[in-house]
Amino acid sequence: MSCANSTSNSYDAQPITQKQRWYWLGSTSYAHHIRTNPPSSYWLEVDGERAVIQADCNKVQAKSMTTHEGRLWLSNLTATKASCSAGSLGTTFTRLLSQTQITEQRGQVLRVSLSQYGDAMFFGLDPTAHFSSYRCEGGESMAVISQAQHTHLWLGDQYSHIAREDPSAQQKPESDGPKLDSDDIAAAATAACRKHTGPGG
Repeated sequence: MSCANSTSNSYDAQPITQKQRWYWLGSTSYAHHIRTNPPSSYWLEVDGERAVIQADCNKVQAKSMTTHEGRLWLSNLTATKASCSAGSLGTTFTRLLSQTQITEQRGQVLRVSLSQYGDAMFFGLDPTAHFSSYRCEGGESMAVISQAQHTHLWLGDQYSHIAREDPSAQQKPESDGPKLDSDDIAAAATAACRKHTGPGG
């Protein structure tokens, strides 16, 4: 199965939920991929015309504007001037947020497309969600977010959702033929893709 052919149920896309703390899990682009460590040090909260951002050891204030269609603009980003530790992604985080375009919330995860075609940031309400990124055949990027009983996959702009089995649920009788769990499906979906281990990864 190629990375373009994963079969799963899809959540409807919604604009970003405001007054929620969204933790930056990672980013994809044609140039490079990023995975944050730890995501709890990088977050965004949008509240009407105001946004508060934690960029590692610095706080950032910004003006925000959103639309019902999911557009998000952040402007006048003003940060404190603390010197963060080596390897900090604070400056990168702030720079990427100044390029936001469309927000696409799927359950408790969020994809934000950026002004550069093919570039996107990925967020979760849970900072412990696991983020992986891949380079697929044809140069397309794939992002995979595993969170609780759900796995979310984006192949470029195409979204897929896999409901993971609840291990505490009562076992059902075995059906005819082999059964794939969500980890098997995710592995098959990324079979034609090469896992990226770039900055922060």
